[in-house]
Amino acid sequence: MQQLNNLTLKQREELFRQLRISITHHSNAIEGTTLSFGETKELLELGRTAGHKPLGEQLVILGFAKAYDVIIREATNPNNIIDSSF
Repeated sequence: MQQLNNLTLKQREELFRQLRISITHHSNAIEGTTLSFGETKELLELGRTAGHKPLGEQLVILGFAKAYDVIIREATNPNNIIDSSF
C-alpha cells in the first residue's frame, strides 16, 4: 500500500471519500441504524434519503459524516494537535 504522502491529491480525495462513506456506514450500523451501505452512500453523495427508513437514522448518519469532516479538516492542519481535549 502506498504511503499517503505518495498519493496524488485526486487519489487522496478519493480515499477519504470512500473512507467517509465506509466509516460512517459501519459505525452507525454497529449502533443499530438500518440503512444499507448503498443507502448511506446515496445519502452522503447525492443527498437522497431512503424513504422507507426513519428520518432520525438518516440525520444521525449526516451528523456523523459532518463530525468525520471536522476531524479530517483539523487533522490536516499542522498547527493542530488532536488529543483528548479536542
